[in-house]
Amino acid sequence: MSEADPGSQQLARAWALLDLRRPEAALEAAERGLASDPSDAALHLVRARALRRLGRSAEGHAATLAALAVAPNSCDAHTMMGEVLLDQHNLPMARRALEHALMLDPDDRSARILLVDCLARLDEHDAALAVARQLVADAPGSASSHVAVALAELGRVRTLHLRPVLVLVALVLLTRGLALVGLGAWWLFERIRNRGPLRRADQALHEALRLDPQDATVLDLASHVLTRRGHRLTALDRKVRAVRADASAVDVDVRDLRRRLQRQQVFVEVGLLVAVAVLWALAGSLGRVAGIVGLALSGAGALAFAVWRRLRLRRILPRSLWQASVGRGWGAWVGPVLLVAATALYLSPPP
Repeated sequence: MSEADPGSQQLARAWALLDLRRPEAALEAAERGLASDPSDAALHLVRARALRRLGRSAEGHAATLAALAVAPNSCDAHTMMGEVLLDQHNLPMARRALEHALMLDPDDRSARILLVDCLARLDEHDAALAVARQLVADAPGSASSHVAVALAELGRVRTLHLRPVLVLVALVLLTRGLALVGLGAWWLFERIRNRGPLRRADQALHEALRLDPQDATVLDLASHVLTRRGHRLTALDRKVRAVRADASAVDVDVRDLRRRLQRQQVFVEVGLLVAVAVLWALAGSLGRVAGIVGLALSGAGALAFAVWRRLRLRRILPRSLWQASVGRGWGAWVGPVLLVAATALYLSPPP
């Protein structure tokens, strides 16, 4: 058995462990392989990948540099360096690394997809879209090609960042409400300008999900795009599906997920409460029975939705995430309780 065999075995083991989402074990395998063959660039790269999965970005960067030191003409090493630099928001250097990788292997798909993301962040939207469309032309049946188109389109989207406290101060102290008109016009302009890129990104991700409906990364990106388009309920469904497909591949903020679940409940409850208000206002003309029936139906509807939502989420969410975001929460029952209380108040005789 040659001396290179242990390193090759550990390399295969490390990649297999990464595929099984066990980065700690993959890191150990890569380091055992490097102990027997420290000049193996592939082992340095799998070690870098494992370190980055573990959130140890600085060490991952160092491991990528080690791979480049032993294999300066490796396309994979330059691609990994471009990915590391993208994470560090060093866009010019990331572009240089990815273009170098493509000089070594013009057909490398990973480098081309990362270059699309880099060019989009550099506001070179036409160049990013050209690379993405070429990816689709070369491999129309690959979900990653359509994801690249979505990334290129998302680069055109602009976000309006406002600080609510400062906005309120400006409204009250400076313009006496005129700033609200200006902010509304600004928001409308940004909404119209972003509509096309977001729609095209959504279409590209829809095609990617048709090709690979269980890709957690694509589902998570689709959730982000749908949120930006204002389709919050569908976005929440995509987020939940992403978690169900692969929770380790999705950055899940439990507080954000809880807030979005509560917002979904609020959408329904607000509609029901508006119906209650209308029925209450019309109770004098429609009669007391109509008001009672409307209040009862509204309360039953809110309660039924709360029960259905909890049962559905318990079925599709991982147990730990369901307990953290939904399981012990009492906010979902507030709306139905308030509606029942309103019904009781309405039924109570006047003093």
